[in-house]
Amino acid sequence: MRHRQSGPAAPPARFTGTVHGVPGTGSVSRRTFLIGASSALALTACGGSSSKGSSPGTSASGGSGPGTDAETPGTSSGGAIVLIARFATGTLTTGTQRAPFVLGDVNGLLPLEQTPATLTAKVLDATGATVVPSLTVERHGAALQQPYYPFQLSLQTPGAYELRLASSDATGAIQVSKPADVPIPQVGAALPPEDTPTTAAARGVNPICTRQPACSLHKVTLRQALATGKPVAYLIGTPAYCQTGICGPVLDLLLAESKLRPNFSMVHAEVYTDDTINTPSPAVTNYHMSFEPCLFVANAKGVMTARLDSIWDAGELSKALDTAL
Repeated sequence: MRHRQSGPAAPPARFTGTVHGVPGTGSVSRRTFLIGASSALALTACGGSSSKGSSPGTSASGGSGPGTDAETPGTSSGGAIVLIARFATGTLTTGTQRAPFVLGDVNGLLPLEQTPATLTAKVLDATGATVVPSLTVERHGAALQQPYYPFQLSLQTPGAYELRLASSDATGAIQVSKPADVPIPQVGAALPPEDTPTTAAARGVNPICTRQPACSLHKVTLRQALATGKPVAYLIGTPAYCQTGICGPVLDLLLAESKLRPNFSMVHAEVYTDDTINTPSPAVTNYHMSFEPCLFVANAKGVMTARLDSIWDAGELSKALDTAL
């Protein structure tokens, strides 16, 4: 199931540490951390297998911490089509937020040819009242072979919501929190400087890049990048150990953009300290991450202008980088 490129086989293990902002959660397993914003159903597709006849699960309706096994897809009557959140519970706040979903059924994720070009949905609050009558989003991710739909939400009141498709009764749960209750760096705030590993100073992380060959985005630390006076793109992800198979492709997309945007300073940081993948790196713990990959974009003043969680394609990446100019 694990997308893996190099290094010795690792035994099952756990890393401990508080999932910040989630009461009652003291540790996160390696598996659930790497799942990030996807569900067990999504993972059956990434490994090329499926669990035919199994139940698609029930909708996660708040209450569960980010990156936990409780993050399961929403259900539809009869188990026909399900909406699967590709964002971690507990990461969305009031205001404008990006909430990517994918489509699946009991056999796994739907392939590109079985997904519509657009999805239209409405948003209901916890009482069942409609708060957003209609939202339409175009399909993304064709080049990634993982079609997804990044809904743009603007919800001003914290609480539990439901995204319901117009074309079926498939639903997806959305939990919106106060910005102060979500410690992951958010758009509009300063991007916190970090002494990320570089080719000159690994800072206890080995390897500093699990891409084969290693990428070129480890020349300067994030702190140094923020001091250049250039816009900054900062990616946290592990190409070799990403369970959903997205970290490698999105890193390649960023590398392609780095050649087109010399006015940017771009940095990549790995998720684990070594090939045993037992201990999260400081990049993860200092940013309170419970999922990956994640891209942070900041302008020349170091203020975040965009954040992409879990899955994105070349089009979304380009638009996110443009926000910093």
